[in-house]
Amino acid sequence: MTTTAQRRTSGRVAAWRTGPTVRAARVELRLQQEAFAGSMILAALALVVAIVSTPFLTGLAPLWAALAWQRYGRADVPEAVAFKAALGISPAERVRGRVALVGLETLVLILVATAGTVIGMVRGDGGSMAPLSDALGGPWGAVLTAFCVVLGSITVLSLVGVAVGRECTTRRPGWGMFAISLVVFFGASLLSALVVLLPAEILQAVMPRPWGTVCVVAYLLVADVVALLFLRARVRSWIRGLDRDARRS
Repeated sequence: MTTTAQRRTSGRVAAWRTGPTVRAARVELRLQQEAFAGSMILAALALVVAIVSTPFLTGLAPLWAALAWQRYGRADVPEAVAFKAALGISPAERVRGRVALVGLETLVLILVATAGTVIGMVRGDGGSMAPLSDALGGPWGAVLTAFCVVLGSITVLSLVGVAVGRECTTRRPGWGMFAISLVVFFGASLLSALVVLLPAEILQAVMPRPWGTVCVVAYLLVADVVALLFLRARVRSWIRGLDRDARRS
């Protein structure tokens, strides 16, 4: 027999699956299915090339993820906006749906970049992550380096979202957002490299293993949490702005 607690849990799950944000994300994916499928095909192709030849293409995955805000924003043609409005999806829900779609693609592309890094290290070529891999060292150096790639990419791409997300979700962005996305991505990547690689080498030099490694990973986790909370706060700010504009009109 179904207990009251089971019925409540089932009701919560059903409500989540049919909630406004999930519904908006599904509609967003339906409208952007060609662009999303194209990104997944490119990601799969990059992995295949990494396995048979070189992981160079997987290293470009975070860059493609950084451009997701502008790429999906350009698809906000009047017909698409009208279609969402006809389905009863509010501007705030559209923003949440877009953020969810960008987040999903970003996660996949980060994993692709991480897989490419692991493949490169297995072959004996750490590429741009070689200094960090050498600093971490030990039998778990490759695993920890891959983990650091994930954490570092999350921080960088969160900062890109903070910089360009509002213009790319609340209105149809111009091509200037493409250039800004590139500038922010490379600037944040450079800053991240300086902030990650130098402390890694210093910590490994002054602290015995594995405590130096633990401090590096903890440092990256803190940076991720701060960046994601900042992005979350910005998304809520964008939504509040849309709500104010709706009340005024």
